[in-house]
Amino acid sequence: MDKNQPIALIKLQEEIEELFWFVKNQAKLAHDNYSLISQSKSHLGDLDETEQGVHKRLMELGQRLISEYFKELGSGDKGYRMTYDGRDYERKHKERSESILSVFGNIPYTQSIYFCGDGSSVRPLRAMANLPERQISYFAQSFMARLGIQDTYRESQEFYAEYFGYSLSPRTIEKVIEDQLGSASDYEDQRMLPRPEEEKTIGVVSFDGKGIQVVKSERTTGKTRESLVGCVYTAEPEKRDAEKIAKSLILPEQISDKEKKSNQKKNNAQNIEYYGSVTEPKKKVFSDVRDRAKARFSAACIATVVCVMDGAPCLWRLAKKFFPKAVYILDVIHVVDYIKLATSALEKDKKAAQVLAYTYLKTILEGRVNSVITSLKIRLTKNRIRGRRRTDIEKAITYFENHKDYMRYDEYLEAGYPIATGVVESACGHLVKDRMGIAGARWSLRGAESVLKLRCIKASGDWQEYKEIRKENERNRLYSNILDEAA
Repeated sequence: MDKNQPIALIKLQEEIEELFWFVKNQAKLAHDNYSLISQSKSHLGDLDETEQGVHKRLMELGQRLISEYFKELGSGDKGYRMTYDGRDYERKHKERSESILSVFGNIPYTQSIYFCGDGSSVRPLRAMANLPERQISYFAQSFMARLGIQDTYRESQEFYAEYFGYSLSPRTIEKVIEDQLGSASDYEDQRMLPRPEEEKTIGVVSFDGKGIQVVKSERTTGKTRESLVGCVYTAEPEKRDAEKIAKSLILPEQISDKEKKSNQKKNNAQNIEYYGSVTEPKKKVFSDVRDRAKARFSAACIATVVCVMDGAPCLWRLAKKFFPKAVYILDVIHVVDYIKLATSALEKDKKAAQVLAYTYLKTILEGRVNSVITSLKIRLTKNRIRGRRRTDIEKAITYFENHKDYMRYDEYLEAGYPIATGVVESACGHLVKDRMGIAGARWSLRGAESVLKLRCIKASGDWQEYKEIRKENERNRLYSNILDEAA
């Protein structure tokens, strides 16, 4: 070993050498204990013990290396006096000890701070290292955010303690996630478009809502606040048969294994991007999706835009405002729900109700929704149905009458358009319910908005891009003037 090397490097080399011999020794233990395993159930030298030992030592090594980074960087000392933004700053304290939390643990460092007569201060070291406003490294924040938007803050805390070797408070994870919210709009402005050659030929937009339980202090009219999730993607036309669709949705037991296998196709949706909000007006989510769809579809020369939704009247009004030239399609799964509601009221026998539901759905998919409405009205009168059963049938009739303009399924199937909101329905389940609908969870509006926005970004496959955009924007926000002065 070269004795002229820095002491810090020599110590690091010694630690790496110790780690190497630790692994060698573990392998020897495993080999020597092989014949005793069945008798003593010894774990000495096994892979799990070795891996955990390596992980612990690498974490300690990482902490020392980041500490060495700050030592090499220095304190940011620019002399006794410096000029910044046209004003003179003086170094009142030569160095001040601080620390930042990295994935390897808490890292101490020292920095020089310059003060002006008006009370403002400049910290050159923070600009050099591009330190976040919160004293937690961007890398550590990314881990915390990913954990916190996936599991409860308490579960995230436990995971962090187990795998990183130090504990965080759930409130720290929550605040880190809330900090991310300020960069969400920057991300929307700067995110890249999918490559046109990767898009398909039909543009699709879809929207759905889901309620979120909010804390008592932030409630207005009820215990929940509705979140709205929108998505935009492209798809290829796929012609389908009304009879087969009706059978698969109502009588799946009559479909052979061969038919089921032939019907199993890859997801036709391409480049799905999600938008969501708890606090913003619904028209803001529609506007964001409209702007993104316009940019994507124009770049890929897509002329046909399809809007698939359920029956919420307020969403249809917004859809017509923001997508006036779209083909509007009522989600067929909601149609099935109302058909089953009506047929269960008409037929006491479950099998008879199922057969009638199949007939009605097939008729609707063939473009004859008025025939189903007429049939329901005739049977309602002829059979003199009263009470709850009558109410259920009337609900179905009203639903079909109010939405029949969006139920031209014969045309949609012939054109190969999607007729179900599976993508956005799944999104509401995954993005909202799976994390924010946990039993007993109560959300602040800011906390709910932050989690939903980040879950949308992650589900869109843009997490890495978002991290880079956020880091660069934070650098410009915090240090652009300081860096300009230095240049």
